[in-house]
Amino acid sequence: MPATPSIATSAAETRRILACRHVRGEMHEQPDVLARLSRHVEHFAHQVGALAAEHGGFRDVVFLAPARTQPVAILGRHAVVARCGPRALPPHTDADSVPDPRERLVIALSPSGEDERVLELSRRAADAGSAVVTVTNDARSPLARLATVTVDLAAGLELSAAPTKSVTGMMLAVLALVDGLPTAQGTLPSIADSARALSVARAVGDLLADQASADAAAARLVPARRIAVVGHGHHHPAALETARMLRETADLLVEGFSVEEFRSGPLGGFDAETAVVLLAGPGHAAVRSLRARLRARGAHVLAIGSADLPLPGLAGSGAECVLATVRGQQLAVAAARALGVDPDRPAVIDVTPSSLFRPCERARRPADAERGFGGASGPPR
Repeated sequence: MPATPSIATSAAETRRILACRHVRGEMHEQPDVLARLSRHVEHFAHQVGALAAEHGGFRDVVFLAPARTQPVAILGRHAVVARCGPRALPPHTDADSVPDPRERLVIALSPSGEDERVLELSRRAADAGSAVVTVTNDARSPLARLATVTVDLAAGLELSAAPTKSVTGMMLAVLALVDGLPTAQGTLPSIADSARALSVARAVGDLLADQASADAAAARLVPARRIAVVGHGHHHPAALETARMLRETADLLVEGFSVEEFRSGPLGGFDAETAVVLLAGPGHAAVRSLRARLRARGAHVLAIGSADLPLPGLAGSGAECVLATVRGQQLAVAAARALGVDPDRPAVIDVTPSSLFRPCERARRPADAERGFGGASGPPR
């Protein structure tokens, strides 16, 4: 009987596999993932432009995403509005106003490519004649196979309970795809330029090397009785991601908001025992006003994009969302360390609706299944 062949794993490979199980290890893979994607951003944009020409232009752009990926869909909506002007509308409610499905671009986001609801809706869109573009981390997945165009993040296995590299990879890919829409009326710089996209990847590497800022900010954050993360414009998706990371790695019950959502209600519950993480450049009047109101109430304010947690100079760019998201990841891991929580084995793994807010506690809840889908729609033609 022939001997059973042995499969040996080197010590270096074992260390690499074990490192990939930790959120910190996967966070530090992001510069490489983004650098690889940067070589293809012009191609992504060109493919969307070719689809638009084939379909006679798009009147509608729709993003499909499971709950965990909704911030990326929201970033996509902001990018559509920035590129195509203020004509982007909420999802259609009047049946007479729904455009011809052949004039619709559907961008489906699912790292696994196996999310059943995203897969079902994408298949319906394709059958109706819509152009379907998918962004996945598995080019062989069912979702990728049904698409007209597929973007493979090629981020590798993501085994941490809190995804990081697939999120920032999807953000960069979505920005590049939107840059391919044919009518440009906005003012944001295009990311569909390999050199510019590569500069984002390098900036992420610089941020990850600056852990001291995150440690100092976390020490101020974790004593708070209540915590919110608030973002404006294309920083709103980064705020939602930062809140998720604080929940999933630091065992904190935190919620993310847009500035408008926060001012309309939760602001009233913040005082000297609470903290707010603000995401936006100092030039945003709405953020300056909110910061002043919070400080008048005695709340502790940390700002991503200020001296607390500085960002590299990509002002006015949707790519700032990628950098702010990485800062939020750093803050979450630093908060976990400050609390003595293992960021890879927190007690809370939860995705809550953005319309809810609950006091921040050291919660002990079972994991909730992913639920809900994010959509964004607008007429880019």
